[in-house]
Amino acid sequence: MSKKNNLAKRKKQHEFDLQREKEEKKKKAKKLQAKKNKMKVDGGGKGKKGGSGFQVGKRKVKTKLTALTKAKVSQAMELDKKETDVPFLGPPSMDSPPRQTWRLEAKGS
Repeated sequence: MSKKNNLAKRKKQHEFDLQREKEEKKKKAKKLQAKKNKMKVDGGGKGKKGGSGFQVGKRKVKTKLTALTKAKVSQAMELDKKETDVPFLGPPSMDSPPRQTWRLEAKGS
């Protein structure tokens, strides 16, 4: 039997590969869990300091709108309201008469 085809050696190598894959999976799962925990809302532990906002990861998320933002939002709402007031008649059907087109004829003919 050749050295390359040694059954014990192949078996050991196979077990080693399986063990390495298992460890890599554990590492990835641990990393993913840490990432998920980092993104969770941190709602406790710290006393109330500021007025608005809460912690998400390392960033503070504001919950109050500024006056400028409120004005922009109300303006956008008005525009949406105006656009939605127009009734939708649906797509043109085949039964409706064709639209009239006007042609200007040359005076010479």
